[in-house]
Amino acid sequence: MRRILVTAAAVIALLLMTPLVPAGATAPADVEIVVPDFEGPFVATGAAVDDGVICGAGEVFTTFVKASGFQSNQHLILKVGKVFICGDGSGTFDAKLEVRIDFDTGVSFQWVVVGGTGDYERLRGSGSGFVLQPDTDVYSGGLHIN
Repeated sequence: MRRILVTAAAVIALLLMTPLVPAGATAPADVEIVVPDFEGPFVATGAAVDDGVICGAGEVFTTFVKASGFQSNQHLILKVGKVFICGDGSGTFDAKLEVRIDFDTGVSFQWVVVGGTGDYERLRGSGSGFVLQPDTDVYSGGLHIN
């Protein structure tokens, strides 16, 4: 009887530690997206591309920029919208960025996928990023189909 209770407790503990993924959803896959000039061509690499979660290349454009805050002459916060258009015709996906322009350390941002079309209607994901000089955005994070 004791062995059955120990086994049951172990199974329950494993189930509680297993992340829940909705039916039909994929687990997040790593991605890195590089945009050489803030806008224009992008190249994506990583497991998300290898697994077919997103396309490997296309174009990205800014859809909006809103100043969100300015603090103590040290940094500026911007809300920025981006649309990524896949070059293979598979669809588009939209991301919202919160960009922090720090006058001492440079530019960094957080991003989240907020919508999509075609193969990317159910795309979800988020991550962080930074700007390399001159003017290259680097997005790192995870993407999955929900």
